[in-house]
Amino acid sequence: KADGALYALRRADRYTRMGMERMDRFSKIVGTENPQQAAGILIRSAYDGTKGNMGMLRTAMGALRPEERAQFSSLVLRELGKPNKSAGGIVQEVGFSPETALTNFNAMSPGARTLLFGGEHASAIDDLYRMVSRLANVEKTANRSRSGTNAINMTAAFGSLPAIATGHFM
Repeated sequence: KADGALYALRRADRYTRMGMERMDRFSKIVGTENPQQAAGILIRSAYDGTKGNMGMLRTAMGALRPEERAQFSSLVLRELGKPNKSAGGIVQEVGFSPETALTNFNAMSPGARTLLFGGEHASAIDDLYRMVSRLANVEKTANRSRSGTNAINMTAAFGSLPAIATGHFM
């Protein structure tokens, strides 16, 4: 029994050491140990054009196990939709801006999208992208000045004036 326990202990120690080395490699590649900062760095490296750094993104994602990559991709999705500080209303309450998510998702290179969101969840991400696109379009056409609501209220008020004046109201 002691030999079996010693074998299991060494195996667990080796597994833990390899995991720590992998996380150290990831932190060194990205330059931070904070997951939110790492997400920001990797999102910027995923952008299409001159700002992108696909080599860093590939290397960082390669340092992670599949389940860690999936968790990190989830974090990236949340960070893509993080609203601007000037956001108000429901966007501020929920903490997710469809318009910002759409802008950031469109700024990513196709290779980065595949690397971060490919595989078994690619069709779900495509569905999410379509939904966010629709929400962003609704958000753009929203009447932020409330002029429509104000016009309806004024029409109702003026429409009820004759009833109030004659005393024939319900």
